[in-house]
Amino acid sequence: MKIAQIREAIDTLNWNRHDATGGTPDENQRTDLPTRLAPHIAIVKALKISPRFVRDLQNQASALQHANTVIVRWHDKKNSHNA
Repeated sequence: MKIAQIREAIDTLNWNRHDATGGTPDENQRTDLPTRLAPHIAIVKALKISPRFVRDLQNQASALQHANTVIVRWHDKKNSHNA
């Protein structure tokens, strides 16, 4: 996979994360965020990035961390609304 494709996959995950959390709180809760992000997370996790692309390795880790954090928050809010 070319580095441009790797960067596009990471950008796509970040874009979907931002898009899915940019609405009102009610809209955000109606969106099944884990399902929406799951295929993008899987793609980014599977990326094989050469160690010479340090910034891209950092971006990969950051994108995955932020996506997982948003999913945890989504579950927490969903559970607090159902309680």
